[in-house]
Amino acid sequence: MTPLLLLLSLLTFNPIQPLTPPVDFSVQQLIENHQHLSRRQDRLQTILNQKNPFHSTYDPNITLTIPIENPTALDVVINRLHGLTHEHEPEDLVNLRTLDATQPSQRLREEAAQAFLKLKAAVLNDLNLTIEVRSGYRSFATQMRLFNQYALKDGVRLANTYSAFAGQSEHQSGLSMDVAEQGSSFLEFGSSLAYPYLQAHAYKYGFILRYPRNQSHITGYIYEPWHWRYVGVALATQLKEQGCTLDEWWIHSLK
Repeated sequence: MTPLLLLLSLLTFNPIQPLTPPVDFSVQQLIENHQHLSRRQDRLQTILNQKNPFHSTYDPNITLTIPIENPTALDVVINRLHGLTHEHEPEDLVNLRTLDATQPSQRLREEAAQAFLKLKAAVLNDLNLTIEVRSGYRSFATQMRLFNQYALKDGVRLANTYSAFAGQSEHQSGLSMDVAEQGSSFLEFGSSLAYPYLQAHAYKYGFILRYPRNQSHITGYIYEPWHWRYVGVALATQLKEQGCTLDEWWIHSLK
């Protein structure tokens, strides 16, 4: 074949294609995963709103729940979508009175109990005030009895703004406590001298204010300055820095 014919055959065999950048499938997958996660988070938030008595869409008959994979995790989230079974009872509950004779007879999980005693010592040292736990662990049956009493008195919707259905109470985890100054009602804790101290320092001991002021549309419960939850120092610090509730952290951490 002559050089001219060879050149012509090459030109007619496969025309030169312009170069195009390769598709980055990993980036595309990340985008699709993010969109799917965002839709799932939005859907879960919508359902939480429907189960929240502070929303007009509240419907106590909605029964959708997401099983808790590890109910003993320190960062376990317990709310209207994420509940505990009726038989759940932590194995490491300790009676605070056995650790501190000045404490009322209330139980917490051991790590939370030890952390509370350190927080109590700090309050005593810095303010010369004594705080104590008025309500710690509650069983499923106890919570059911309490809620039924409140519902008979105030109706289900109103009762569910300050009391949880059985299985949806953090007290069953053994990681939550209602705190009071010694000699005062826990309902008065919001106006106590110890309360602003806990707001500023409790995270250093692993505790968060679980139901903050002006967050009822998110948490589903009234402002409860007495209700403190142990989540560990790392997460408590993160939530303090970000200024978000445990429910918000949970929704955005779902994979």
